Amino acid sequence: MDILWRIAIKEDNAENLACSFSHKFGDDLASVEAAEERFRQIRDMGIKLKGIHFHCGSGKDGSASFKKSINMAKACIKIGRKYGHPMEVLDLGGGFPAGEVDKNMMDALLLTKNDPLGYKVMAEPGRHFSANTGFVFTRVLMKRNKNNKTCIHINDSLYH
Repeated sequence: MDILWRIAIKEDNAENLACSFSHKFGDDLASVEAAEERFRQIRDMGIKLKGIHFHCGSGKDGSASFKKSINMAKACIKIGRKYGHPMEVLDLGGGFPAGEVDKNMMDALLLTKNDPLGYKVMAEPGRHFSANTGFVFTRVLMKRNKNNKTCIHINDSLYH
């Protein structure tokens, strides 16, 4: 069985994300020293790790912590190999912007290109590919206030 260790990196601008997955999933790492200790524990449990995984979060503008996450993941690959783990995979997860990828994101991604550490890169760029796929048109049937909130009723079908 191949196991990837999911790490959590604190998002610099979590308020800009629809969902910050580092709050929800992953092993919190405050430093490279914390990673070193964790690898020691994983080795002592007899677990062999195939690689590292992280997922910054989901938001239309992408993650502000992508570069920081890649750098921590690369440090973990080095440390993991020191403790006898193959560390052959880097799963970048998501955190890609909807639409065009900006320079900061490209610079972060380039950190993995032809990296002498030699690992396979995987990613989950779902929002990047699907965010601008179409338009939805619907008819507004009614607008009302209920409990001090505006409610808009549309013709979206019985089962939504």
